[in-house]
Amino acid sequence: MGLPELKTERLILKPVTASDVDVLYTMWTAPDMRRHLWDDMVIPREMVEHVVESHVTVLEPQGIGFWLVNLGQASIGFCGFRLLDEGSEIELLYGIDTSHWGRGYATEASRAALSYLWGATKFGRVFARTDPPNTASAAVLRRIGMSRVSTTG
Repeated sequence: MGLPELKTERLILKPVTASDVDVLYTMWTAPDMRRHLWDDMVIPREMVEHVVESHVTVLEPQGIGFWLVNLGQASIGFCGFRLLDEGSEIELLYGIDTSHWGRGYATEASRAALSYLWGATKFGRVFARTDPPNTASAAVLRRIGMSRVSTTG
């Protein structure tokens, strides 16, 4: 089936494919993005390959997965969903390149992904997490209508 391309006023969200591994690897190992996604760990390229393969084989058949966030022809970030540990709950993930922070792109992409989720899948709930110091990401979550369930740490 595969995920559809999503369009917003300014962005095009393109479903991630195997040919996007290098783009995602570059994004996910950039210092400001990995700080919040990978606990500042420089992940190996093989991990990105595994995530993309899992996206295609496990997530897409359930109607979820990841999109590259494109502004014109340039990929400026990613957005999408992953399964949580038990496999019945999902988490919203997103990241935008630092050169594009503060322009509302994470909010716009997340709203498009959630709109797709509510209209096209069986999922009725989605979670998201952010590090306490990441106040910009917490603001994105508030703008898209998420509410705090709990905090840890």
